[in-house]
Amino acid sequence: MDFTEVYEDTCSTAAVVVRLGDTNVLRGLIENDRDLEVPDNRGWRPLHEAAHADQQDCLKMLLDAGVEVNVRNYEGETALYLAAEKGHVDCMVLLLEAGADLEIPNNEEATPLLKAVEVGSREVVQLLLDRDVNVNSKFCNGWAPLHEAASQGQADIVRLLVEHGAQLDIRDEYGRTAVFVAAQYGKLECLRILLDESSDNLVNTRTEDGASPLYLAAQEDHLDCVQLLLQRGADANMTTDAAALPVHIAAEKGNYSVLELLVPVTTQEALDRCGMSPIHSAVEGDQPECLQLLIDHGFDVNRQLSWTYSKSFEDRRQTPVYFAVDNNSEECVRILLEAGADPNLDEINCLLMALRHKNFNITKMLIEHGADCNSNFVINTGLFPSTIAFAYEDERLLKLVLDGGAQAETCFLCHIGNGRHPVKWMTSTINDTQFCEYASLHSNKQRAGTMVRLLLDYVGNVQLCSVLKDCVQDKSEWEDIQKISGNPRPLVHLCRLMIRHTLAQGGHLSEKVLKLPLPQVMTRFLLHKDTAYRL
Repeated sequence: MDFTEVYEDTCSTAAVVVRLGDTNVLRGLIENDRDLEVPDNRGWRPLHEAAHADQQDCLKMLLDAGVEVNVRNYEGETALYLAAEKGHVDCMVLLLEAGADLEIPNNEEATPLLKAVEVGSREVVQLLLDRDVNVNSKFCNGWAPLHEAASQGQADIVRLLVEHGAQLDIRDEYGRTAVFVAAQYGKLECLRILLDESSDNLVNTRTEDGASPLYLAAQEDHLDCVQLLLQRGADANMTTDAAALPVHIAAEKGNYSVLELLVPVTTQEALDRCGMSPIHSAVEGDQPECLQLLIDHGFDVNRQLSWTYSKSFEDRRQTPVYFAVDNNSEECVRILLEAGADPNLDEINCLLMALRHKNFNITKMLIEHGADCNSNFVINTGLFPSTIAFAYEDERLLKLVLDGGAQAETCFLCHIGNGRHPVKWMTSTINDTQFCEYASLHSNKQRAGTMVRLLLDYVGNVQLCSVLKDCVQDKSEWEDIQKISGNPRPLVHLCRLMIRHTLAQGGHLSEKVLKLPLPQVMTRFLLHKDTAYRL
């Protein structure tokens, strides 16, 4: 049964009459001793109807007839509670004069005072306070009238509650004070009143999870509240239980103006305690403007996560650039790399993550800034670069890593050759896997012709093992592959390989080639721009 929706067929005659305000009929019912306490499906009695509908005459008649003044409906609400909810002051006066208990809460422990504050009825609040109501009564979650007034920005009611003894340090079940709530919801005037009336320590009183009023104001981008809190002594270097500072959350949320305020008042000592840089936060939230602001203020783009933070990620990520790559945030990647971020510091190279996401632009940027094109995946390692395996499904990506110096010759170093290859792919473990075994997988075999043909442009004289031949013999590229692998490679091609191998030491192969004082035709030749596989 729904205790909030009225079912008309459950309403008594007296209830209907009261709702309509028909005093003549109600008088007749009273004179004929009709039952005035019959509840409807909600547990509402005629007294509830009168208080809720502001039918003062009917209400007085019912009270004079001796109905129970504190009777509760199925939600635990008294007539006084319903009158307070609707702001019917005159009805409340009648009920109070008849002995209504102003402290009776509903089933969720909300009192008439809390309800009056919730609906913003200053007149009702004043009436209840004048009757010495408990100003610090709590809702079931510990939420007090002062919390409610602060959350809604009702400055007049906040003043009224404080004047009548509201506890400024009262907390809800999460440890929130009214100061915290005002900061959280950006209610500047309420926050100012509360800070004026409270002791200095309330400005830094933290919740159960260690969050301060400043932290929440920074999170919600309440710039004016952040300014006021800092003026009143808020500590920007207090961490949450998760070891986060206000500067972290401002950066993550992209709250630029708040971040500008917090950076100068955040100490390096506090940042060192956290184990995570605001740079990480800005990147994790994909906030390039905040990222640039932090870089401009000297934050280290290569700052790594502490082990405590890093181990919470399955991939053990550490650097901001890894976060940016994983987020597919091209702008953040660009900003970090241009500011000097090293793409080779993480246990799993972020280039592999870019290839996994098939993000061409990020892959290109990483390689241009020295990402190791021969990096291997730390969990499942192969006898050829993992970059080649990760780029296998996209020849444009594969060409990028090959142009960047990936050792293509390792793909043809099969220790079995033309002999029979043992069945190896029985589990998900692919340690020490040869390229021929990888290419022969059912999911990879279809692209073997295209990929082997491309790889041949980056190797010298090589032979295809029996498995690799089996993968490509039925492909359209087979004739070309057979011709290349079955004949000595031209001297000019071998010279190109040697030059590229020499320049590739230390990375940045393409950048080094472009800096050489060479004719354009030679530059294009060294960069493999003369092949059929073009970017």
